[in-house]
Amino acid sequence: MIFLSARHVTVRFGATVALDSVSLDAPSGSAVAIVGESGSGKTTLLRCFNRMVEPDSGEIRVGETELRTQNRIALRRRLGYAQQNGGLIPHWTVSANVGLVLRALGRPDRPAVAQVMTLVGLPVETFGSRYPHELSGGQRQRVALARALAANPEAILLDEPFGALDAITRAELQDGFDRLRRQLGITVLFVTHDLGEAARLADLIVVLRAGHVEQRGTIAELRDSPATPYVRTLVERALAQGEPLRLP
Repeated sequence: MIFLSARHVTVRFGATVALDSVSLDAPSGSAVAIVGESGSGKTTLLRCFNRMVEPDSGEIRVGETELRTQNRIALRRRLGYAQQNGGLIPHWTVSANVGLVLRALGRPDRPAVAQVMTLVGLPVETFGSRYPHELSGGQRQRVALARALAANPEAILLDEPFGALDAITRAELQDGFDRLRRQLGITVLFVTHDLGEAARLADLIVVLRAGHVEQRGTIAELRDSPATPYVRTLVERALAQGEPLRLP
């Protein structure tokens, strides 16, 4: 079953075409990466799924629902969202940050906050009363992931979730996140500029360049049969940097 889908989505900002008839499918329970350089349109596409950006044309669906028929607030309560650097509220404790969506829904937050913080490796007894400035970068990103997961969303949207971290912390969080999302069986759509990260975490990859889809497929398909010179360059660059790209 396709859970998140975009069909021929076009977005313009004034005279600039950010997305030009872009299509994407994320099957239920899968992780799909949107890969591209700055200005490729990848964050714009991600934000179409929670109506932070409205397409000029085309169709976005979550499950069976076409998004223009759904209230923005109700939609955002169905989908978890975490942005680069976490987006945490600095004067709130970790527990308060994680429970934000639950309180907005009028649901008890304490049991769920404790449960999801344990899932991301931050026991509430130790970290719940701390503030974001008292955490490392990796811990702040774990808090952001916990907040995205706290209300048991149907899918989560992640914008460069590990991009601002050092290499060791990033690898640890990537491994932990991959195990967690498989355990939960949740659908994930995430943005990254790093093809190696997409290879490690995604079942399917969509490569964007200047608002156009260069190729969709598995990492093996991109690696073995690049559809364009741009995709070939991305693969060669990743291999030159020592990324295994799931090679045997």
